[in-house]
Amino acid sequence: MGARMNKVLIVDDYPLTRTGVRLILERDTELEICGEAGDTKSALQAVKRARPDLCIVEVAVPGLIGLDFLRKIKHMRAQTRILVLSRYDELRYAAAAIHAGAGGYVMKKAPIGVFTEAVARVLAGEVYVSDAVNRQLLQSLSDPEPRSFLPSEVLSNREKEIFRLMGRGLSAREIAEQLNVSRKTVDTHRLRMKKKLHIGSITEMTCLAVWWADREGV
Repeated sequence: MGARMNKVLIVDDYPLTRTGVRLILERDTELEICGEAGDTKSALQAVKRARPDLCIVEVAVPGLIGLDFLRKIKHMRAQTRILVLSRYDELRYAAAAIHAGAGGYVMKKAPIGVFTEAVARVLAGEVYVSDAVNRQLLQSLSDPEPRSFLPSEVLSNREKEIFRLMGRGLSAREIAEQLNVSRKTVDTHRLRMKKKLHIGSITEMTCLAVWWADREGV
């Protein structure tokens, strides 16, 4: 009888990405793709049903954005390892993802060889991040606040309030209702916040808000 194959679940909201990851991993005879999911609800159902050894996860899939998704996977099945394969900047999010239970973080623009190495190392119980993230983590040991554009330092009080609510998962409409302001006012604040935080999109800012809320406990 041959050795047991490692079961892998692929979680990403883009079907083309899931197909690409599947084609890469199917070359490895020690891996078995046990399922795919395009949203968090079906992903968690698949974890419960298939009991994968490894989940390859994009942290911004429909149903939940941020770190809670990783924690839910680990809470449901502690022995399942997680590799984040994301389009979001590793220097912003990798450390937070590792803290939330991921065993590694790879950006989608990385070479295929880097991705397959990350898969192997995470399955072996190691932590995989890039050299740049490793340097950042080492720096953070001596400098707890290396960022030069922290939300707490550059945002106004109203912007911090909106940022905090974004981190709790509220939409622009829900934020407007809670603060008793117009949706246009919230959108204007968010555009200013993007510039202050040097962020290119509202989606990326939402991920940063979730990361910040988790770190600050707000």
